[in-house]
Amino acid sequence: MTSINFIELKSVRTFLSEVNEEINTKYIKNYIYTQIQSQNLTLDNTSKIHYTFISKINTYQITVLNTNTNNILLEPYVLNTLYLNKDTQSTDLYICENFFAFYEKGKMIFFKEIKENKDKKDIVTYLNQTFSTQIENIIEVDEQKFNIYKKEYLSNLKSFPKFTYMNKQNNNTALYYLLYLACVIIFFVFYFFNVSNQDNIEISKDIKNIKLEHVKKDYLDLLEKYEDNKKITPTLITLFNLLDKNSIKLINLKIAQNKSSIKIKATTKELLLNFLDFYDENSVINNMRFIKEENCYEMHATIKLHQ
Repeated sequence: MTSINFIELKSVRTFLSEVNEEINTKYIKNYIYTQIQSQNLTLDNTSKIHYTFISKINTYQITVLNTNTNNILLEPYVLNTLYLNKDTQSTDLYICENFFAFYEKGKMIFFKEIKENKDKKDIVTYLNQTFSTQIENIIEVDEQKFNIYKKEYLSNLKSFPKFTYMNKQNNNTALYYLLYLACVIIFFVFYFFNVSNQDNIEISKDIKNIKLEHVKKDYLDLLEKYEDNKKITPTLITLFNLLDKNSIKLINLKIAQNKSSIKIKATTKELLLNFLDFYDENSVINNMRFIKEENCYEMHATIKLHQ
């Protein structure tokens, strides 16, 4: 029998991240890593990440754990054994010793650690308010019964889909990423070397091609402020041209020595995420929302402009 290491929720960090809609798989890793960063969580080579999209509330539940062990399973998913080969339309709440789990139509929707002796009514009220649903069945599971469920899960292991976890970076991805990064670094070293050797930085030429939401003078003032500072002027020009190229509107920009704050708008969230990809690990999404009245997405992020 294959061994499974069951992970208690007290050993992991779980949090929720609200979005306007499910994120395209092309961008999901970047989004997940950014949200982990916003929680001040540090990933290392032992880190494993599990996430699910809760469509009922347009929210991602993200779980981070650190372990060198393979073949692991978060304890709440042991309860999947109760729905094996079973078709149900009910909404079920399982209250275990250290966590509760909410199932709908036989599918795990949400789980949460119980850190103190919470009253059953409080848990039900929380779920009713969060998911706007009524719990049909409440099942209390003691330790003895839960251990039986663990054995049943192991006995039927081949019947369950294999759980996959995101790592900090898998080996193949790391190799391709490093090769890509090397190419990018060589390109930018060459680019900025040429820029730094120009007698005059052609600010006026670049600014003519920039379509900004606010009066151009505001941004000309920004460029003039940093005109003699070759550490920031080239990156400002690059920033403005990136915004123009991707039809992104600049709402606000605050420049700081380490990370600069930027607020931008675009017709799709993919445009905003692609923009942040340019700054790679030097960018963090603070928040992103859909503005229904304007039919556009607005993002507040931090990026590194100083070299």
